[in-house]
Amino acid sequence: MGKKLGDVFPLKDPAKRVLFIPKLMLEAVNFWPEKRNRCTKITNWIFIMTCVIVECGQIAFVIENMSDFTKIASALTTISTTFQSIVKLTVLYFNSDTLSSILSQIWRKFWPANIAGAKTENQIRTFNMIFICTDVAMFVSGFLFAFGFLSLPLRVGSRVLPFESVYPFDWSKSPFYEVIYVVQWMTNIALILVGICGHDYLFMGICNNVISQYILLKEVIKNLGKLEAETINRKFLGLSASSSKNKIADEDTKLLQSCIDQHAMLTHVCKQVENIFNISSGIQLVASVTALCMAAFIVTLGETDFTILTTVGVYLLGHLLQLFLFCILGNEVTYHANDFPVSVFSSEWYNVEKLNIKKDIQFVIARAQRQVKFSALGIMPLDMQTFISVLRLSFSFYTMLSTMA
Repeated sequence: MGKKLGDVFPLKDPAKRVLFIPKLMLEAVNFWPEKRNRCTKITNWIFIMTCVIVECGQIAFVIENMSDFTKIASALTTISTTFQSIVKLTVLYFNSDTLSSILSQIWRKFWPANIAGAKTENQIRTFNMIFICTDVAMFVSGFLFAFGFLSLPLRVGSRVLPFESVYPFDWSKSPFYEVIYVVQWMTNIALILVGICGHDYLFMGICNNVISQYILLKEVIKNLGKLEAETINRKFLGLSASSSKNKIADEDTKLLQSCIDQHAMLTHVCKQVENIFNISSGIQLVASVTALCMAAFIVTLGETDFTILTTVGVYLLGHLLQLFLFCILGNEVTYHANDFPVSVFSSEWYNVEKLNIKKDIQFVIARAQRQVKFSALGIMPLDMQTFISVLRLSFSFYTMLSTMA
């Protein structure tokens, strides 16, 4: 009996392999959707509430320094990242069952990258290697930004906190200072950096797999009406060569049915992903506007030293990469989904002998024209036009702040 579809070990599959990065990160903080129990749920709430407490201290600092634009801009850089972590970790917590179901389908039902030939597999491998390299760059920039803030007491030589905060007691005295410093340190590294990157890499990894499946689907459907249909079917089902007199027609039926089933599953997965991540995507756009605007404002201040410039520079780079990846992957999902009916029409459907198969092909083309897209809050689509719009809006806010300062 041949291998069934989905038996390919994920580490050997170039598309599924990218999900092991978020898997390692989210397992480290007990937010991986496939590992859920009472203990992980309790720790999840403790982590989220810790972020909320840290965020409240930063908001209190902004309220106390409303007249100082420089202090507000500096505080907003960390407020936005902490708020991101709260929202994104909460999204992972409340949608863990659905995410576990999506991951199960990816491991077991998504086609392996080698099913449409070496050329398509290499295309998918190259695409995902670029994605992994960009992920690493985004994580490194986030780590350098976190290190810049965490090393502040060492650089200043006095008792200051990594996050500018205000609390209803004298936090500069021992042991309050040591406790708050450790809490902010843990929050910054374990929850903000790892939590945000884990959430984003999970979303991006799912998008990568969806894109890869649409690429494979477009390549497979092109074998309709060809002798190669039998070869593809044997890869799907592990079947021996057909002995039917109407072998080609039978193979076309099997191939079309496999493509219809796969397309229906992809459409359902995309709807689930949109429902889960549209809130955190909306927060991402708001956070990107805040981060880009504040970072540009701080960089242009005359009294900014080299260390702050470097820290804010990598912060700016990280948010640019984060925003770009969200938008480019959303753009690619929409493009490949919309391109599928074109691939169906471009196949050799006219060589198909059975009339009922041709009617099914018409139905597939009509059904596949329904738009698939990911959005922010169900309002703004995640595409390159949104990316440009966010950059323009950030620059507009930066210009306004520069005028007011």
